[in-house]
Amino acid sequence: MVKKLTIGFTFVEVFISLFILGLVSTLVVPRYIESKTYIALKTSSKELSELFFLSQQKASSFGVTTNVSINYSIDNPDQVESLTFYMPHPYLSSLEESMFNVPQFISLTLTHPITNVEFYSDKTWSMIQNTVPLPDQSLAVSLSFKESQYHIRFYPNSSSIQLIEPL
Repeated sequence: MVKKLTIGFTFVEVFISLFILGLVSTLVVPRYIESKTYIALKTSSKELSELFFLSQQKASSFGVTTNVSINYSIDNPDQVESLTFYMPHPYLSSLEESMFNVPQFISLTLTHPITNVEFYSDKTWSMIQNTVPLPDQSLAVSLSFKESQYHIRFYPNSSSIQLIEPL
């Protein structure tokens, strides 16, 4: 009698392996995507606060006024879509434009419906609404995803820009 040699896996073994792989991926992939989103929220918050700080520092260093233009979404007028930073170029006598696009999954809102923030050479700042300066008030820029929120706070009569992270 000749013994038949079988190589490979049975259907049941393959099926059980695929079931275990599917079960593990349904548990791991959503957590991975969510953690990646929270990292993007944290990174975006830090990048935006650094751009505000850089704009303030360039205004002070070059003795000029720098401007941050706030661009709202057409679909949702309360939602900020992007911010454009106009800062002096260090070697040329021109302005360099730096755009911060808000990722789609992050909600960026302001405490006041303003169109611009201006930084002055004495490190002070002001809010502008359609070319009209608003009275000294505090300003908070909030970036959020689900229950996580980061706030960038500007205080009146102060040069301080503070990033407040969630606990």
